[in-house]
Amino acid sequence: MSKNQSAATTAPKDAQEPRHFFAKKYHGSETASALFKHPKFYGALLGEMIGTMLLTLAFLTIIGVFSTTIVPFLLFGSVAAAYFAIYHISGAHLNPIITAGAMATHRISVIRGLFYILVQFIGAWLAFFLLMSFQSNSTPLIDLPIAVVNVDSTTFWAVALIELVGAISLGFMFTRSTNITKKSSLPYAFIIASNVIFLFLFGTIIAQEYYGLNANMIFNPASVSVYPIFANLTDGFGQVVLTALAYFIIPMLGGIIGTLVSDSATYLAKDGYPCSE
Repeated sequence: MSKNQSAATTAPKDAQEPRHFFAKKYHGSETASALFKHPKFYGALLGEMIGTMLLTLAFLTIIGVFSTTIVPFLLFGSVAAAYFAIYHISGAHLNPIITAGAMATHRISVIRGLFYILVQFIGAWLAFFLLMSFQSNSTPLIDLPIAVVNVDSTTFWAVALIELVGAISLGFMFTRSTNITKKSSLPYAFIIASNVIFLFLFGTIIAQEYYGLNANMIFNPASVSVYPIFANLTDGFGQVVLTALAYFIIPMLGGIIGTLVSDSATYLAKDGYPCSE
């Protein structure tokens, strides 16, 4: 038997043929009863909650406080640190956009994903209440930096389009980073942080320069939820629906689209296989 034939015989099955596109990418059967028996699951939930809290604290304390010239650098360090610290605990999603995409492409089970999203929102609100706890009765309320637009019939399509494009980019980069970093937290944190900063700059420039909207875009439904987006609605239930679509539903759909596009490109290119013999 030749050396090449021997290598082909001993190669693992998944290295010889591509895995089915819709195959599960997580190990085992993750049911609610099975997950609740494992301490690692609770550790993952705690990691997602703390990581999202740290991200939200960064958004709330850096944007609108420091000079605009250094905000991207401060955000990059904060975002990278959070993703680096949490990566080996939970996979470091820290964003419902990423988790929605991971569920849709079977990187995690639906039950795990739903709990991830729940604790991400809890983490964001913990960040908000933590900031509120530092104020006293003699000090004014902490002013949240401008990061959202009051959505109505005139601004909906602009906000929805920006959020959709940003979410697709985030979902795509998350999927590619998990495929190429080989379970290394530092490259993963660097790639995701770089993408977050790019999206922050992209969203801010498009919103302010092209649509005349005075806002910074952060592309994280959990963090956005702490802003008073439902406080000043004047058009009734219809405006509630538009706001929920723009800041929650459409971004999560964008995350799903981004991960599916990335997986489709990877599958078609047979990523991991040599281009030539």
